[in-house]
Amino acid sequence: MTGFRAAVPAAGVPEGERLGMLDLLRGFALLGIFMVNMQFFTMYFGAFIKPAVYQGGPLIDVLAWGFVKTFFEYKFISLFSLLFGAGMVLQMTRARAKGRPFVPSYLRRMAVLAVIGLIHGYLLWYGDILFIYSLIGTLLLLGRKWRPRTLLIVAGAIIAFFCAAQFTLGVIAATGAFDDFGAEKADDEPETPAWSEENPKLAERFPWMAAMFDSGFEITGERWAAAETAAYKEGPFTDALAFRAFTYTLAVLVAVIGYGWRVLACFLIGAALMKLGVFARSAGRWHRRLFFIGMGLGVPAELANAWLMYLAGSGSRVDLAVIGATVHEPGSILMCLGFIGGAGMIVGSGIMPRLVRGISAVGRLALSNYLSQTIVTTFLMYWWGLGYFGDVPRPWQIALVLVIYAVQIPLSVLWLRFYTIGPMEWIWRSLTYMQRQPMRR
Repeated sequence: MTGFRAAVPAAGVPEGERLGMLDLLRGFALLGIFMVNMQFFTMYFGAFIKPAVYQGGPLIDVLAWGFVKTFFEYKFISLFSLLFGAGMVLQMTRARAKGRPFVPSYLRRMAVLAVIGLIHGYLLWYGDILFIYSLIGTLLLLGRKWRPRTLLIVAGAIIAFFCAAQFTLGVIAATGAFDDFGAEKADDEPETPAWSEENPKLAERFPWMAAMFDSGFEITGERWAAAETAAYKEGPFTDALAFRAFTYTLAVLVAVIGYGWRVLACFLIGAALMKLGVFARSAGRWHRRLFFIGMGLGVPAELANAWLMYLAGSGSRVDLAVIGATVHEPGSILMCLGFIGGAGMIVGSGIMPRLVRGISAVGRLALSNYLSQTIVTTFLMYWWGLGYFGDVPRPWQIALVLVIYAVQIPLSVLWLRFYTIGPMEWIWRSLTYMQRQPMRR
């Protein structure tokens, strides 16, 4: 989803002033978010909410699901969010040092990002996160002058609230309050005519509409799954657009009232870490603490979450699912902090320089690489390309991510030999500052 450089002064960030750790983290985060997104690229939306592995299946599929669930899901949207908050502080600091106004250019930057996100979400792929980031990034301005302690306290309060809410739901679920949800219709209850039967002409002209209304907008139901799969796999454009528009609009609404606040908390944490100097190469003590504490506590919590979610899905135990989600809230953020610490230790030690350089190159072209992942993968999966949607098992999803990302590394390194920024970064920056920005070396 994204955490792209939300921060550059009007003339761009000179290469000598870049923080190498941020580029490395962006590149690494792009791999992690792609690993999660591949599920949405290859399977209908409801398969993420109600995975087929809950009902059994090959062990390798269950392990692949658990691997992504434990080590990737929500860790990298958190990491992108942290980097976004850090980027805002970086931009503000450099603008202030050069005597340039910060807020007007930042607001234009968010506006351009919002437009890019809406185009991406409605016309290409419903999993876009750019528009959400633009909204929450604008809200982040309110805390731009806060001290690190204040930023962390507010972020902690937001996370604590959602943990408490999750736990409360778990207690309610344990009492059996949710047991009647989804109960089947009684035998003597009259059947309601299907929408398509009452509107045959509309159903014939707009099959996607018939599928949505006849299924009662149950996105995990079989009819919806079959219709959505056919729309992306076989087309036509109107059917695919209808399902994509519905899903993307739903995702935006869920973000506004739900996980968007968690993203804001990560924005605030990232801003605090930047003000504390955690992203500097010299902050080795911070990096070691973050790595060992974050991974030491986060990995067991996320393993427990994956196990609880699997047990909950296999046995329709709502209480276990909500308890798992409660553990998942702090666990995913702790693992994210562990990744930051690990990246800092790698940069500080100077090990694996070629790999670090390659991943950092991907991170420097984060927006271009993020959007190119959409174009390449939808070509492989959708009706206008090879049409493999719905036919890629979970283990092959992981392999496909690694292959595409492995290609992006040398292409990014090669691009940066001739250009200072990526094509989408150039568009974003030029529109932000309302003048053509330099691109060639």
